[in-house]
Amino acid sequence: MVTIIIFNYFILLSIFGYAYIFKKFLKKNSLYSLTNCDFFYGLFFLILLSLFINFFLPLKFFSFPIFLIGLFFFNFGKKIKIYKINFFFYFILISIISFFSYFNGNNVDSPMYHLQVLKWMSEHKISLGLINLEIRLGMNSSWHSFLALMDISFKTWSTKYYLSNILIAVITVQVISQKTLSLSNLFLFLSVCFLVLFSYLHPFNNGIILNHLGNPEVDIASMILFFFSIYLFLKLVERNFISKELIDLLSVVIFLSISTKLSNIGLVLIPLYIFFKHKQYFFLNSIHYVIILAGLLWTVRSFLISGCFLFPVKFTCFSTPWLESVDKIEHFSKIIMGFARDTRLRDKYTNFDYIIDSNQWILPWFNDYFLNTSLLKISAALLFLSIFLAILFLILNKSFYIHNIIKKNFIFILIYFVITILIWFKAPEIRFGWGWIIALPCLVISGLIFHLLFIKNINILYFSSVLT
Repeated sequence: MVTIIIFNYFILLSIFGYAYIFKKFLKKNSLYSLTNCDFFYGLFFLILLSLFINFFLPLKFFSFPIFLIGLFFFNFGKKIKIYKINFFFYFILISIISFFSYFNGNNVDSPMYHLQVLKWMSEHKISLGLINLEIRLGMNSSWHSFLALMDISFKTWSTKYYLSNILIAVITVQVISQKTLSLSNLFLFLSVCFLVLFSYLHPFNNGIILNHLGNPEVDIASMILFFFSIYLFLKLVERNFISKELIDLLSVVIFLSISTKLSNIGLVLIPLYIFFKHKQYFFLNSIHYVIILAGLLWTVRSFLISGCFLFPVKFTCFSTPWLESVDKIEHFSKIIMGFARDTRLRDKYTNFDYIIDSNQWILPWFNDYFLNTSLLKISAALLFLSIFLAILFLILNKSFYIHNIIKKNFIFILIYFVITILIWFKAPEIRFGWGWIIALPCLVISGLIFHLLFIKNINILYFSSVLT
């Protein structure tokens, strides 16, 4: 466990070292300091390196040198006092999180194909038609690219199992470091509280979400990146979109979120919304060109190993000399959707006429899966209760304060979450939607709490003026 804590902590420092490099060369005019959210610049830079290197060479030869280079630049940045971060607090957090994750066992998917995906990245350059060996090897996640690059192993121990701990630490530090009350800060606080309380109260070990810590999976990373995407969007709206720095950071985090897990593809609507509604604040710069480069490397990598630019989305797949059949991928896609749509007995997921080509599966799924899944029931209950209270306040209280962020962007927020839910409903398995399942009720509740605090502050100001 001590080894886990030490390596996780120093890998975190190395990532911040690469954040320094990234901002030094691509954002020269804004390099006054590095804060907690700049972590994502370092993570993005390492993923970019991993994607590029793996086109030509196995990643295992670069893991330790790249780790040391990051530490060197972190130390340099530390000497010139560029970091506005409490790294001792990070060490405490990583120690606590590592303690809980150390006792988690393997989940189902990691031994089945996650470890194999990482092994191919680590020990081989990109292999044409890798999907022909095992179709799940076509799964292409940028988080796996990062894990393979930072996979520092010693005998039977490896860092790749525990790097998700770092993301939990990053979001916790971001919540604790907030100094002002705002809708964005309240949203992130409630999202983390939901995650922690649900995991604490769940009867099975650390809960169905945090039990995945200690595994080289992508679902926790996808969830945390989703939280940060919504948080940064709200933060940007609070500033009336007038923040080039926030737009750049949001663009990076959205790329990381989508490329980590394709079920987050709906997030692409956010930069499109910013561009078309506030194009005077959104323009291509060096950051966006690097994001485009990373996107090209990520999609081309997917095409080379699977024949699909976005595996396993059929319309992005093409017949190639290294792909046996596009029909094989379509069948696999249907299996994924069928398995997620079926009841817990899983006795009809291969009956495509029933599970794919009709809507007969919806009611049995709702009765058997939805009503027996605690996360969905809690999220739905909180969402409907908060919406009911909001409507009640609107009816009974004419002075009800609707936060300008929600008021001015209500249509977009509504459309975005509807599309996100519809995408998830193609394969309604909770781990495909941890992000929005937690974020949606937390966003609505944040608006309600902000209303109550607003009214309280108005009353305080009123009575203080009367007394004086």
